[in-house]
Amino acid sequence: MNRDRLHVWREISKVAREAELDEIQAGRDAEKSLKTLFDKKFIFSKFAIFSGKRVPYFEGKSRKRYETDLILLSHKQLSVIEVKNWSGELNDLGNTWKQTRRSGQTLYHENFKKKNADKLDKVIAYLEKQNCRIPNIKLSKIVFFNPRLKVDKNISTDANIITFNKLEKFISQQKSSNVAERLIQSVLEFCIDQENSGIISDGLFNAISNEDFQRCVDNINDLRNFDLIELHGGRMIAGDAYSLKVKDQKSDISNLESGKKIEVICMRNKLMSLAVAMLGKGDQIRLGAPYENWKVAPSDGVIFHEAGETKAKLVPFKNIVRIIKG
Repeated sequence: MNRDRLHVWREISKVAREAELDEIQAGRDAEKSLKTLFDKKFIFSKFAIFSGKRVPYFEGKSRKRYETDLILLSHKQLSVIEVKNWSGELNDLGNTWKQTRRSGQTLYHENFKKKNADKLDKVIAYLEKQNCRIPNIKLSKIVFFNPRLKVDKNISTDANIITFNKLEKFISQQKSSNVAERLIQSVLEFCIDQENSGIISDGLFNAISNEDFQRCVDNINDLRNFDLIELHGGRMIAGDAYSLKVKDQKSDISNLESGKKIEVICMRNKLMSLAVAMLGKGDQIRLGAPYENWKVAPSDGVIFHEAGETKAKLVPFKNIVRIIKG
């Protein structure tokens, strides 16, 4: 038996599955539903809607990016919306929010009202730098989808917070059988309802022109999304995929077109992959197009800077199902 092939089999077969966290999966389900709505042309004519756009900014000399959940743009308003699927109980501690899950686990989050307001400021600064005229009305909203989340009054009574009960009248009007899809539709209709209200309608005479609106749309479209790596087991990690590293060589993938997927193909069934290793035929691990002719090892991988981490690291191919460029 080829010892090298047996070594490869051992490396691949010992990789544990990494399942996605429930709350993150719920968020991803909502993102998929949003994409489905786009594919169905379910876009309100007066709004342009953007999902997962990353907005650049500088902190001192460091260049950073904020990821936005949703950006909604009309001729009269610009809204940046953060979507949360938290459960349990949420309390306002000032600079932090305390979440107590139903299991009793306690989590502390930064004040997302302040953070999302800062994201809105960064979107405005980005558009102004592109010489865009922006609608006078600029809104930051936090949406809590989960009806089982108990939110204290300091948070729930804030006009910038959209709790489930504020969406209920819109949810009941939706025809879709998909829960996440109905929620997304309800959020959009909530925003339209606000625009049609007396306060928002005050901006009617200051609405931007069609030309200015399209300029804003084009510049927001130019923003990239996070790159994604799908790990064995379903977990997704977001960040920046810089390069593929094979042995001592690197191939830059930072500028690959948005939506490009690089598949990592290997047999993970232990018995079948052992048989392949023993027979000595066929690649045990390989990449999909356009890298199908590369000879890769399980310990080769992609240089990836995960969101929230201070440094980039190598994510081995043996752990990866696919790489998706944002």
